[in-house]
Amino acid sequence: MKLGSNQSMGLDKFSIGLSSKLSHGCTEADLRKLIPHIRNVATRYFNTKVISSKRCKSHRRHVVYSDDGKFKLITVHSGYAGHTPFINFEFNPSKMTGLYNGERDAFYAMGLYDHYDTLYQYGVVSHVEFYVDIEGVASNELALIDLSKRTGKVFKGTQYLGGRTSAQSVVKYDRLALLKAKSLPVPKSSLGVNVASVTRIEVRLADRAVGFRQLVEQDTPSPFDTFIVVPRSALGEVAQHWNHPALSTRLMQPGLFGATKGNAAARESIRHFLQARQIAWWEKEQIWATHVGQMQFLQGKKGWSSEPMFLH
Repeated sequence: MKLGSNQSMGLDKFSIGLSSKLSHGCTEADLRKLIPHIRNVATRYFNTKVISSKRCKSHRRHVVYSDDGKFKLITVHSGYAGHTPFINFEFNPSKMTGLYNGERDAFYAMGLYDHYDTLYQYGVVSHVEFYVDIEGVASNELALIDLSKRTGKVFKGTQYLGGRTSAQSVVKYDRLALLKAKSLPVPKSSLGVNVASVTRIEVRLADRAVGFRQLVEQDTPSPFDTFIVVPRSALGEVAQHWNHPALSTRLMQPGLFGATKGNAAARESIRHFLQARQIAWWEKEQIWATHVGQMQFLQGKKGWSSEPMFLH
């Protein structure tokens, strides 16, 4: 099975945290020393905007800008949760270029005692977003089917698996509509014309029980194994086959588990029915392998490309 050339993928929001309670091998004494050191590096050597938390003065965000002051390189959120010190490093790889990557590297080199290795060895996943953009396919032509017990929801055309506070969630939405609403550039096809539609499928992880090293070295299950992508028309087929018209919408909200609650046999039959109708070009193993490769820049073993990766 060949991947379509209309797919691109990358890392969107990226937040890796250090906490003495959650980061194995990272002590409270280490963080108490590191917090003022990083704040000093940010304010002394970089263009920085400091935002203090309204709820707690010890929570401060240092927004570090590029040399020209036009681009946000990284946000460092540091302080104390109660009496426990923490630091989160937040940035958006999809917006980085070679120049800005170099500046961000310089910040890590001066701010962290072991450069990237500190984050790689001791960091935990505060928030990471993996996206796949599909050009030429409208969002309402596809449906996400969760294979676990997550609740599904559809709101203003966006489909959700899991909630805002879930350790792992998936979102499908019309990326083109969002870009237009924000007056941002619209992607162009290989022929140089604006594309007609772009659907984004985004996997969001916010599980601080997972170490960043675990994630990169695949010591945790792939988050793309928890759901499948099917044509929206396949839900109509389910409704017709089981003579239950409401299934065509209930499989998206509240989802497969909610729609078949109390009937495990029906749930298993519908799951097999839909798995046989998965989108042919959605190759989740290769998609996850590509995202893992994009994360390996923190190891220093592979080159880091800020541009979205295209599958052919």
